[in-house]
Amino acid sequence: MRTRNAVAVALAVATLLALVLVLVGFPLSGLLLAAVTAVVVGVLRPATPPRPRRALLGVGLVAGLLALVVAVADVVVRGHRSTLSTGLVGLAAVLAVVLVALAALPPSAAPGPTVLRRTAATLAVVGFICAIVVVLTVPFLPGLRSVGYDSVDPGTDLVLSRPPGTEDGDVLVAQIHYRGPGALRAPQGWTRIAATPVTPDGAETAELWTHVADSEEPATYAFSTDLPGGKIITAWSNVATVVVRAEEKGQGGSMAVPAVTVETSTAPLLYYATTAGVTRMDPPTGLAEQFQTSSDGVFKASMALEVRGPTGAEDVDPVSLAATPAGGWVVQVVELDPA
Repeated sequence: MRTRNAVAVALAVATLLALVLVLVGFPLSGLLLAAVTAVVVGVLRPATPPRPRRALLGVGLVAGLLALVVAVADVVVRGHRSTLSTGLVGLAAVLAVVLVALAALPPSAAPGPTVLRRTAATLAVVGFICAIVVVLTVPFLPGLRSVGYDSVDPGTDLVLSRPPGTEDGDVLVAQIHYRGPGALRAPQGWTRIAATPVTPDGAETAELWTHVADSEEPATYAFSTDLPGGKIITAWSNVATVVVRAEEKGQGGSMAVPAVTVETSTAPLLYYATTAGVTRMDPPTGLAEQFQTSSDGVFKASMALEVRGPTGAEDVDPVSLAATPAGGWVVQVVELDPA
């Protein structure tokens, strides 16, 4: 009796630990522990009374079906997973495989609902396999950690603070809008991916820079130039590569960006917009504004970041920021490919 109780407690603890591992962000470890637990149950075959067995089979069947549905949604419909969907598919798969193992593998002499048992076992196995596939192959959608910006610096050192919440492996993207013919000097470890003249005479320039954060990130990043400028910085998680898809510029008129072709239909697009002079930019439906700021002092400019989520298509429709700046303007479009 004591041995049976000890086994039951051990199985319960193992199942609970598997659920906790999924919840705290280690879904693969939780799923593997659940698989081991189910194998142990299959070997020991503890006796379960008929009525509780039917209840376990019913819950296991629903959990397996839920894991299957969430996995199909991530793999086929959305093409990416989220923290919520990963936790949901992991929890459902763990419960399904353990509960069905307890109820579908009773001692051979014990009666049981054969059809329910087979159906629950099938859904539990399929749901569990689908959960493994999701965890191993489906990427997370790049997520915005935070945004930091400052409209202007009075000096020639353009200092950007590390965005709050930045973690090891996050990708930082900075846009610097500066005045003067001199080159922009960046701190070590940063890579320039775009440099676009804001004005026809080249008196003002907008540049995009990227950097991969590590465990020893400084609190600030000091860019420098010959004259004052504006700057913004964003931190993104789950990013494999940063690709510039378009660099549109103009003098007055509408800030229009033509259709853009992306490499990954699940990748978000970032629209970094800046103007030579103060202008109000109004993003169209489908774009989420992360910030907009203006400087009307020594350095006159407006800067904004608009984000379009994954469209599920490789050809993204043109957009207009519904602004008519008096001077030059630039919109730099960046694709974030999921890791």
